[in-house]
Amino acid sequence: MATPTFLPEFLRCKCVATRLRQRALTYSMKGRKIEISKLKTESISALTDGVTVYLNKKDGFTPEFEEGVSYVLQKYALSNAFGQIYLFVGAGTLKFKTVPQTVTEEAETSARQALCPTSQVMSGEEEDIFAKEGYLSLQGHIKEVCSVRMTGTHVPILDIQLQCGQKLFNVSLWRDEALTELYVGDEVILTHLRPCMLNNGQGKFHSSTYTSVKIPEGQVEDIEVDIIAISKINDTYHFLSSDSFMYIVPESIFSGNPDVLTDKLPMKLVLKHINCRVIEIRSSEK
Repeated sequence: MATPTFLPEFLRCKCVATRLRQRALTYSMKGRKIEISKLKTESISALTDGVTVYLNKKDGFTPEFEEGVSYVLQKYALSNAFGQIYLFVGAGTLKFKTVPQTVTEEAETSARQALCPTSQVMSGEEEDIFAKEGYLSLQGHIKEVCSVRMTGTHVPILDIQLQCGQKLFNVSLWRDEALTELYVGDEVILTHLRPCMLNNGQGKFHSSTYTSVKIPEGQVEDIEVDIIAISKINDTYHFLSSDSFMYIVPESIFSGNPDVLTDKLPMKLVLKHINCRVIEIRSSEK
């Protein structure tokens, strides 16, 4: 990032929106599993003076500026990085709240776009999809999931194949998104993907800092089951029901002693799951 430039004049601006972002700074290996070892939380504010958009970053959960509030600033600093202007507030900055500033809808839209750009929703059937500019969103079913691996720069990456209609796409999820628990058969919505063409002429999608992995509504099911057997493979538990369905239980959902549960079998539980992948366990009320 460029060296901040301090400006003597006043800046009158409006905070249009704020965003909380949490991202991993470092990752570590726990056995064969990649985990986040250090997490950073920052609050980002998008401001506009009606013409120029400014972003401000502050560590922690509380943003420097309040959404919808107008300010007058003095003794601030600006820095231009990758075409985006960042506003820095220091100990000597004078920050005054003032009467509401009227800005155009276009100026507010630009501020929101700087905070989180629009991601065009694609069906996957577009012939020119890899020639599209900006960020793209895809919805489809996962056909293949590779093991998460760590790059030479100690960043996790997960390669998947996503089927959208009749098309099959290769997608690489980087950093935090690579640690998302995904399984073959899951229906997912991937936002803010970057299309690119490889040297072999094949197209591929990469995640970005704005990418989110969403599960469409309707996939999550609540079901009461009789568990008759339990096994543990690596860090994952498998619950076998009386109707011969096997439910996968990640360590993040249950990490207790399996022998304790085995002694209670058969056991009636309410499982919230996606394609037999458990995301919540509750005791049966019966």
